[in-house]
Amino acid sequence: MFIERGRKVISRRKKSKPVNKEYPNSSKKVEKQKLTPWQKENLDYLKKQGKEVAWKQSIIENTSMSEKSDKDESISIDDKSTSQSLLLTEKKQNTYELFVNRLPNVKKERHKRLYKRLLMIVSIFLFAILVITYFLSPLSRLSNISVKGNKNIETQQIVSQSKLKINDSLWKQFNDRKNYEKNIVQHSLRAKKATISLNGLNSFQIKIDEYKIMAIEERDNYYYPILENGKILPDKTTLSGNEKPILKNFDHSEETIKKVIGAYNQLPIESKKKIANIEYARSKVNKELLRLFMNDGNQVLINISELTKKLAYYSQVASQMNQSGVIDMEVGIFSYPFENKDQNNSNKNAIENSQPINEN
Repeated sequence: MFIERGRKVISRRKKSKPVNKEYPNSSKKVEKQKLTPWQKENLDYLKKQGKEVAWKQSIIENTSMSEKSDKDESISIDDKSTSQSLLLTEKKQNTYELFVNRLPNVKKERHKRLYKRLLMIVSIFLFAILVITYFLSPLSRLSNISVKGNKNIETQQIVSQSKLKINDSLWKQFNDRKNYEKNIVQHSLRAKKATISLNGLNSFQIKIDEYKIMAIEERDNYYYPILENGKILPDKTTLSGNEKPILKNFDHSEETIKKVIGAYNQLPIESKKKIANIEYARSKVNKELLRLFMNDGNQVLINISELTKKLAYYSQVASQMNQSGVIDMEVGIFSYPFENKDQNNSNKNAIENSQPINEN
């Protein structure tokens, strides 16, 4: 009986525990809330004492508000993360779609590049085959040589002087053409210039520029052509239809002949037509003296260096002469007839009937 009474008392005491009607289950809620340090200490103390939490509503509301704000913040953060993830997925989808769309173009570009490379390789291979075939064929060897521009030199002579060889390598000889051109000029007196060029697939053409014949040398009653470079050809010639001046007493002096020809080429055509012969009348005192035999019967004594300058006065002096004679242009300009030439050979300045001419 006593035990049963005790149990009833204990049960009554348990039932009679004060309950916070205003804030039911507030301790559990508070425990679940995020509390400050002092709230946690107070809560522990109340639990030990067996009392309920009697905090103000504002504190609980603040804690609940903070929880709500935390929840909102977490929700906003979650929203942001979800939006970012959505953006990333959209970007991935877009990139995938772009890649899928570009895939046919990429294939086309690859095919084009492959075709180009293949074409290049095939063309190089074919070119190499063509080159090898060409150099093994007769087309790579010299088959013919033609000559152009030669008037006084025989064609066969030019070919032999060039030392070009038929059936030898075409391009080897063409690359050395300067040497073959020199061979022609060195071995031919008439050849002024030689030019070798391709003529067709495997032929050469040699173009020749010849020296012009400017005068004729008289030696031992024979006549030899004199070229514009002063060289005398060994071939004898005739005077039939000759319009070139005849040179005498030059004794194969190519240097002197070259000077005379150079001065003669500077004369006007009218002055050239008046000259028949040119004689070298040098002396110990004057090595430039020339005697010109004119077509009108007169003779002119003149220096080589003054031929172009003083011969311009010949027509004026000849028109003042009463008869044929000598016009001395060696020192100054004056004239005298042939009949007084022997009497005045030692001193031409004291000749009778002399006709000094003013150069101006």
